[in-house]
Amino acid sequence: MDIELLSLLPEKWRSRISVRAIYFSAMACSVLLSVLYLASLSIGISYDGHTYIDLANVLGTARFPGEWSPFRTPLFPLSLKIGFWLFGHQPLALVMVMSTAGVAGALVLGIIVKEMAGYIAGALIMLVVSLSPTFVTYERMVLTETGSFLFIALMVLLAIQIPTDARRGWWKTGGLILVCSASYYWRQNLLSLSYWLAFLHLLAWRSSLPGKAALRWRSPRLAVTLAQCVLIVLLPNAAAQLWAPYSNNARVMDVMFAYGTVKQALADPKDPFIGPDEQAYNSAIQSSLFHGHLYSGIRVDLYNPLYDKLFSRYSGTPRDLFIRLIRDYPGRYAAAVGRTLMLFGGAKGLQDESVIFRDQILSPAFVGARIGQGPEPVASLNKEYFAQKTQPSAVQALLRLLVRLYDPILPVAFITCALGVALSIVWLDYKLFVFTATPFVYLLPYLVTLSSIDRYAFPVYPFVLASPLVVGAAVAKRMSARRESLRLQQQPIRVRRAKSS
Repeated sequence: MDIELLSLLPEKWRSRISVRAIYFSAMACSVLLSVLYLASLSIGISYDGHTYIDLANVLGTARFPGEWSPFRTPLFPLSLKIGFWLFGHQPLALVMVMSTAGVAGALVLGIIVKEMAGYIAGALIMLVVSLSPTFVTYERMVLTETGSFLFIALMVLLAIQIPTDARRGWWKTGGLILVCSASYYWRQNLLSLSYWLAFLHLLAWRSSLPGKAALRWRSPRLAVTLAQCVLIVLLPNAAAQLWAPYSNNARVMDVMFAYGTVKQALADPKDPFIGPDEQAYNSAIQSSLFHGHLYSGIRVDLYNPLYDKLFSRYSGTPRDLFIRLIRDYPGRYAAAVGRTLMLFGGAKGLQDESVIFRDQILSPAFVGARIGQGPEPVASLNKEYFAQKTQPSAVQALLRLLVRLYDPILPVAFITCALGVALSIVWLDYKLFVFTATPFVYLLPYLVTLSSIDRYAFPVYPFVLASPLVVGAAVAKRMSARRESLRLQQQPIRVRRAKSS
């Protein structure tokens, strides 16, 4: 693949250029771009960002655990606290955490794509991700998204490895356990990927065995591999229990079910749950339509009062309500899942957080740090600590121009990624299956709970952007192998004709 791409260059350049040099130059360029962003772009703090900063100040003080949020895990706040210790309470301490995670994730993704599609493809995707306006925006926002991307990248890097002996199998198992355990402490939902990674580990074992499929299941390594799969699930979940006294995972799930129920208007307006608020409910839906659709759900300013009204009268659990509404209105639920999938796939809604954050960070009209509203007195203190004086820059202008290029690419890349899943199953291509299916598996819990916030899909966007390169390389490799097979089949015929003549 690398040789074919180099053939596109002028002949006088080919002998002077090494694909490895291109790859490592792209790595250096990704780091350099991150430094440029540090110098030219301001930080952004949303409501959640204020919460994370406050939790960083709670850790290691007498306020813990009494003032800890049961909805959060400690690794991201701890990272912020380390940043404060190194740099003081100032903007650089915040942005270094998200930016470092983002750059590290881009480099790991480059390694993955390099292994699957070659050095040039690996170099290209590092630059594509590093120049993505949405990616750069989340490197500035005090949120967990870039760190989640890094953890998923590490999971995929380990998952695509196919152990050829028991020792490598145990090393891979240990790596997956470590990454899954740490990922929970960064963001809880990442722990659910342990089940997927255990399944992939079993597929990797099966892919490593030669011979007929029926004979593979008789391998003596099967029992060891199954034990490793159990450990990949069991140990990260056991590690998560260490934080159980300070968390409330059941409440987190109830919040997600309640949120999706109202956000995507799952209930029929005539349903008893809506009751006397039918008119307000219908009005909120109509006011939230964007070009006739409801991809991003009910508007935030309408959602909060409606949520309070509806659930103030409801005495059951949000989980039971959600299940009952799915059973009663399967058509509405299917439509809501479809809308959420479209939102994650790049369709524009009325209120897309990624677009809102990006417009704030990249807009020349905003001067200084983008610090939104939050719980008091935390928000007022943060506005004092993390104030910045910034001016419009060429870097900012370039990223604004790139928005027009990247936004249309994302939906096409999602389709390519889905195509890659289908091709990987038909071709029994394990690595292609891991790369293209993992983004959809990650998004599945958000889809089924109707968590219609486009920000939630961001951690897998770099993989989606890389999918045309990876799928294209797989198709090219398949076609090349087919051509070679046809050539070898035709060669004896030519030899016989030459002898007969």
